[in-house]
This record gives sequence, C-alpha cells and structure tokens, in this order.
Amino acid sequence: MHRINHWLHVFNDPKRGSLVGHDPADPALFSLLVHVAWADGEVGEEEFDLLSRLFPGQDLGLVLENVAAVSAQPLELPELMNHFAHVPDALLALAERMALRDRQIHDGETELIDLLRRTLAGE
Repeated sequence: MHRINHWLHVFNDPKRGSLVGHDPADPALFSLLVHVAWADGEVGEEEFDLLSRLFPGQDLGLVLENVAAVSAQPLELPELMNHFAHVPDALLALAERMALRDRQIHDGETELIDLLRRTLAGE
C-alpha cells in the first residue's frame, strides 16, 4: 500500500486513530495539508484535530508550532511531484478532503487545489 493511502485511511475513518510509522514522503504530505488548511487564513479546529492525529504522541503545542512553521514556508510542489506524481488522484483526494474538513471550500483552498491539479497534469 502506498503511503498516501495510509493518510487517506486516517481521513476516512476517525476511529482508525493515528498515522503509524514514518515515511520520507510524510513532510511533503504534511506541508500540503497545512497549506490547504491555511489557505482560508486559519487552521480550524477540525483541521487541527486531523493534523494532530497524523502525528501520534506529539504534544499539541509542538504540532501547533510545526503547523505555524510549515505555513510560513511556500508549498514545495516539486517535492510533492517527486513523491506522488504517479498517484495524482490520491494526492488530489487528500487535498480535497482537507479542504472539506471544516465543511466549506474557500477560494484560497480552491485556488491551491487547482494549482496542484495543473501541476500534476504538467501544465
């Protein structure tokens, strides 16, 4: 199973708990999710809850610091492409699920997902 599917399982089944283990692609996925969550100008409670479940055992203050640090940096699309160009549908599904986490799609989230879609299509 590709690592992105582990992340999707955490999204799809809150009872499943947290992400298990670590993969070299995790920072790129975390960055994507933080940027999608932050695209509307704030990381909502539902979004933060999910981000914290992705890293079990981490202090919530540390998760918050990581979210702040990642959101202050540009999204590294080339890094995402290095890991996930061969699974574009799964990557888009993950981004879309994060955007819907607060039950709303904001303009910034739509723009970011469209940029990701165009990048994956090689545009």
